[in-house]
Amino acid sequence: MIRDVTRFLAPSEGKGLLMGDILRVLLVCMGALWLPELRAELEGFRRTLGEEPPT
Repeated sequence: MIRDVTRFLAPSEGKGLLMGDILRVLLVCMGALWLPELRAELEGFRRTLGEEPPT
């Protein structure tokens, strides 16, 4: 199972990066977010890293 999770955390571009960022945000928020909250948190996460939020 850990191998499956690390597969999502490794990519640095495209859909793989987005999936990894979503997993990271859910981990920080203990997995309890509604879709609008997830979008807002993901945007804040990416801006904190100095990157453009996904569209």
